[in-house]
Amino acid sequence: MVCDRCEESREKGYSFCPGCGNPLNEGCLYCAQYEHEGYEYCGKCGRRLEGHSQPVSENKNAGSPNPMKMGTLFSTVFIIIALVAELGSMLYFFGDGLDWVFDNKTTFFLLLPGIVKVCTFTGASGQAYFVLIAIAIILSFAVTMYQSLPAMKPRSDGDTSKVERTPLYGIAMLFGSVIILELIVMLIIGAFGEPLEVPEWINEMSMGESIFSYAEAAVIEEIASRVVIIGVPMALLALCYGRRDFLKNLLGGFGMSRVALILLIASSIIFAVAHMGSWGIAKIFPTIFGGLAMGWLYIEYGVHASIMYHFLNDYLSILVSVNDVMASALFLILLVAGLVCLIEVLKKTSDGIRRIRELPICGFETGSEGKED
Repeated sequence: MVCDRCEESREKGYSFCPGCGNPLNEGCLYCAQYEHEGYEYCGKCGRRLEGHSQPVSENKNAGSPNPMKMGTLFSTVFIIIALVAELGSMLYFFGDGLDWVFDNKTTFFLLLPGIVKVCTFTGASGQAYFVLIAIAIILSFAVTMYQSLPAMKPRSDGDTSKVERTPLYGIAMLFGSVIILELIVMLIIGAFGEPLEVPEWINEMSMGESIFSYAEAAVIEEIASRVVIIGVPMALLALCYGRRDFLKNLLGGFGMSRVALILLIASSIIFAVAHMGSWGIAKIFPTIFGGLAMGWLYIEYGVHASIMYHFLNDYLSILVSVNDVMASALFLILLVAGLVCLIEVLKKTSDGIRRIRELPICGFETGSEGKED
């Protein structure tokens, strides 16, 4: 059992906690999780992990990167190019989006768990609303790149562990995998006579409406599905454990725990059901995969990563609408990269399922960081 004095005593160099007698030289509850993810030190207690007791140069696998991981790295480069192109298209057609939202109404909503309309924007207020959404997307892009690009410098020893811990790598790995899983599910549903058809209203959308609507979905749906359903409960739990910084949990990035896993599954189901109204029941099953991917990114990295995934997914339809050649090229790249990424995701998922019992209950049980004095 870990008491409130364990972390303080460990920092002072004690071998045992004077408050509860717990041995302190074995690390904390998070050591196994950080070691499994390839970190050299525990992010909670700072202990050097056993898996990194020897220098990287002595590692027999150094210089021999996994081909599957190299495939995901290629996908990461493709995702960067796609995100830059999509962001450029949003800015290029931003005026069209402003014109459309000025002449039409748009509604801010929450999922509680059904769709609850909060307020409506139109005219100048709608344009201001779109500007705030665009700022959120640009900031999410900047944070994602800031956290990812420094780790992507080529290494002579072939070590890719730093890259694998970046949000861009996570987005690339999950995006390609989800594309394949959704394709498989849609083929199965179609075989049973329930093909997933694109609603007519989507085909009739103007460029201005597409630019605004897809940007709005990337931000507002992440607030409604991830921040409200996952972040708010986690922030309240942090408050109950006396954390002064409990509000930062609204932005995500608190790491996986048993409670977070339950909230992840619940938010993904609610997210999928919310799409049933405009797409039909056949949309539920493939959408769950996307919900799980964005929820995981929110938990592991933060809301900026889930917004980027959502933005990438929705704005891709604008890129493929440019011409048939580009659409075919993108589909081919996603198909090949997705198969490679899916293998890695299935392996990581299998490892994660075996390690569920090692997860902390909510992640706020131990440590003195951010606690009330």
